[in-house]
This record gives sequence, structure tokens and C-alpha cells, in this order.
Amino acid sequence: METRRVVGWAGALIQVPYHAVHEQVKSIPSQLYISCTLYGSPANMYGLKPGVWITEINNEPVYDLDGFLARLRELRAAAQVAKDAKKSQGQRTECHTPESTSAQAAPAAEEPVKQPTDGNEMDDAGLEVEEEDNQEGSAKPDTKPNTSGDFFIRLTTINRSGITRILSLRIDDHYWPAWDLYECPTSLYNYLYQYHFI
Repeated sequence: METRRVVGWAGALIQVPYHAVHEQVKSIPSQLYISCTLYGSPANMYGLKPGVWITEINNEPVYDLDGFLARLRELRAAAQVAKDAKKSQGQRTECHTPESTSAQAAPAAEEPVKQPTDGNEMDDAGLEVEEEDNQEGSAKPDTKPNTSGDFFIRLTTINRSGITRILSLRIDDHYWPAWDLYECPTSLYNYLYQYHFI
């Protein structure tokens, strides 16, 4: 069998170009050939098409599957560092007053607790909020986007005609994690499947 390793990433199947591809082009731009993209995946939604080669990630050349996965790990680590730095800048430091000054401060006057007038709930500001009829099957959708580490990557691809295309692709590791399927003669079915939590 000719294909010995396939990497799944963002819904695209990436592998070393097989013999039929070598017959269709004069020169192979890289060893990162997109053989398939899955419908509904980030690769499909952002326009990464089958039958092209990935040559660069964020303007840095990549040539093979190992280099591709290593570059993705570097980008993930850099994105995490930037996210942590942004989070730490957004945190405020608390000011602690000495006990002597806090004892001299005047006690705050307690506000009367407002009660709902007709069985409705009250929000934090003391305004009444009408209860919604929450029938079965009419749950409120979560409007917050899933931003659990998602980030964009710029890919440079070359098709069979030699036309270069640059596209940005948003990574979704929650639903479309990277995985690796490679030949291993000692395993039960001669192949091993491994997730790459990049």
C-alpha cells in the first residue's frame, strides 16, 4: 500500500502525495497534499480545497507532515502565551486599606430590600423581570461564541496549475482536533491512531 501516514487537521486529510498525483504535475511543491476536506469542517468552510499543497503556515515554509505538526504546536503555544498575557493585563490589583483606616470609615447605610410585587423575579438592580414561559424544548440558545483557544492561521497553498492562494482558517480544536494515522507493523491492524492536542 502506498499511503503510510495521514494527518487529519481542521477537517482536512493531509498526506504525502501518492503516485497518481506525481503523474499529474511536473514538480511537487511540498509533501503536504490535501487529499480530502470534510463537509462542515473549518477547512471546508474557509475554502481549503482538495488537490492542493500547503507550502507555508503564517508565512513560514513547511515541507513535511512532521514539520507541519511542529509548526502548529509553536503557533498554539504562542497563541496561549498571548492569551495569558492579555488576561493578566485585564486583571485589576486590589487595594487593601490598613485596618486603622478601615475602622474609621463610616459604615455604609443598608438599602431596603425590594420585593417583587406580583411574583416576578428581580434582577441585581432591583428591577422586576418577567418570567418567560419556558416550555419543554424552548431552551434559550447560548449566544456566547466558543472561544476556547480558537485562533486563525494563514495558509499558502499551490494547486496543480501552480497558482498560489493565501487563505485564513480558524482552528476549532474542540470539534476538529488534529490526529495522526500511521503505519505500525506491531499494532493489531498495522496502523495506529493518535490524537495531537496541539
